[in-house]
Amino acid sequence: RGELGCDRQQVIIGTVAAPATTFFDDNVSQEFIVNYRVRANDANPACSGPVSNCVVVPDTAKLIHNGHRIDDSGANGSNDGRLEPGETITLPVSLFNYGSRDALGVSGTLTTLDPAVVRVIGPDAGWPDILRDGVQESVAPHFELTVLPDAACGQVLGFALDSRATDVAPRTDRFDINMGVFTRDYRNDQDETIPQKTTEPVISTITISDVRTITDLDVSIDISVIRSSDLIVEVTSPSGTTVRLKNQTSGGLNTRYDRDRQPDGPGTMADFNGEPLEGTWTLSIEDVVAGPISQSGTLRSWTIHAEVAEPFDCEPFVCPDATPAAVPPTMTVAKSGADLVFTWDAATDADGYNLLADASPRIDAPALAGRTAGATTLTLAGAATGGAGSIEHYVVRGTNTCNWEGP
Repeated sequence: RGELGCDRQQVIIGTVAAPATTFFDDNVSQEFIVNYRVRANDANPACSGPVSNCVVVPDTAKLIHNGHRIDDSGANGSNDGRLEPGETITLPVSLFNYGSRDALGVSGTLTTLDPAVVRVIGPDAGWPDILRDGVQESVAPHFELTVLPDAACGQVLGFALDSRATDVAPRTDRFDINMGVFTRDYRNDQDETIPQKTTEPVISTITISDVRTITDLDVSIDISVIRSSDLIVEVTSPSGTTVRLKNQTSGGLNTRYDRDRQPDGPGTMADFNGEPLEGTWTLSIEDVVAGPISQSGTLRSWTIHAEVAEPFDCEPFVCPDATPAAVPPTMTVAKSGADLVFTWDAATDADGYNLLADASPRIDAPALAGRTAGATTLTLAGAATGGAGSIEHYVVRGTNTCNWEGP
């Protein structure tokens, strides 16, 4: 058996004695493509015949989520390639076929794992045929979703992608999209010469304009010098807090302080927590020992690694339209054969409506059952044929042109 192909390395996984010609392999993951051959052996293990034909299991295409990109260039997006609260985006998704055959008739369905703040308004997409070992992006119309304004920058939104193809078992992949990040690096690559026995400290600065509050901070330095134990290295924040990274100790010239090595002190990297990030940071280097030979050193670079309380790269989308008022409490539902027909009265400022369904009467995790572009009636095909004992709860909410929901 081998997992790299018919013509690659294979290992013996079992031996059966003639005349038996059956072997049961009970140690195979469903996630892998495996390749089998059989070889006949003599009583002497050194004597063996040629291998048989190769059998691939499963001999089929296998699909997996390979990536996605955010297209927020529409009227209700910020056009910055990021997912942010309030936006409506399209989401092209790429699939990789790691199976042994081409994937034909590929399609998929997207669902949200955060139904309180996300509406997947375009849940279905298709792909071109995906050749073996090939990658393809979905074709238009791609998945489409709205992040409601109740979402917050810094949230991680989860999604489930169900992909399928002709004669291929369905597969579900989960992936996440961050709305902003809490870390950012700031680097100074300007070389600075460190004279032997400095008369005054060598100074290098990094000026940060981002207004954030520090929750954790590391500093990396890259210094070339003959004797590391000659140096005193300190970092000072815009607020005036100073931490001594090196205090004439060996090593520590090319490292990340706090993650890989603790500062010598006085001070620790935790001293910066809670301080503002913005302003000018200063790295100070002194060579305090005169040597027999004049040897200068070099500060090649240093980096501030900041973790902050307020996320970067997230600016909530501002909708120019008013959020709709609540739909009057007059919704009715009627059964029409296998269908359910919902009717309600119009809501003030509503340009459309979302019909939401949930197994819980609290509507904690509503799924989008259907939507209209302004009509106050909606038919759900086949919704009246639920299983015995199943109960579904429905509410309707008005939407504006940004797909934001009212109460």
